[in-house]
Amino acid sequence: MNDGVDEIKWAPRVPKRKIRNLYESEASGLLDEDFLNDVGLSLYLRCESILTVGQAQRGEVLCPRCQNSGYRSAITRRSHRNEEMLKCPKCSWHTTWGAYFKTDRTRMDSRTRFREVMLARE
Repeated sequence: MNDGVDEIKWAPRVPKRKIRNLYESEASGLLDEDFLNDVGLSLYLRCESILTVGQAQRGEVLCPRCQNSGYRSAITRRSHRNEEMLKCPKCSWHTTWGAYFKTDRTRMDSRTRFREVMLARE
């Protein structure tokens, strides 16, 4: 049975070494614009994924099938119950909230991450 999760794609983390290499190349005066574009796009896509997850946690799930087709369709989530069915009104993509939530690789919202970083500094 296809539960829709195979269509959910999250941008991967940007490797720290890529960001470090970007800063080092800029500092040495040998900035590679193709590399800059690659890192910049990777950061943008990762941030977009994190924002999409946050939006879903707050109750508005974006349909991945519509997004992959260049459209935007939102599904209003009514509860945090894992068995709640999410169904796109435009393309009929569907899955449960529990299955959708399990695809989240960020596993924490930005406020939680911020608190962890601040506590680590103390």
